[in-house]
Amino acid sequence: MTVELSGTAQPKKKSIINGNQESKFPPKVYSFKDEQVSIFHLLHKGNKLKLPKARRPNEVGRTNDPNYCLFQRIVHHPTRRCYVLQNKIQALVDAGF
Repeated sequence: MTVELSGTAQPKKKSIINGNQESKFPPKVYSFKDEQVSIFHLLHKGNKLKLPKARRPNEVGRTNDPNYCLFQRIVHHPTRRCYVLQNKIQALVDAGF
């Protein structure tokens, strides 16, 4: 079985306060811990995932960068902090997967 994780998500709107980015919205609460996002790595290694199209092909494979997101294949944030991936995982949890 392959899990479909592609699709689009709306980015969060942020405001800048004293040079720091701060979300205008309260942080979303997920029914799993950040560390449990590691299930993504296991599914990815087992070729059980269909990832979204890479938006920045020049960044694909830069896995040594601490801010590399394996889900989106970009250097911006670590995979465990990817809200797009977390939303997809939460949708699977809510669906009883």
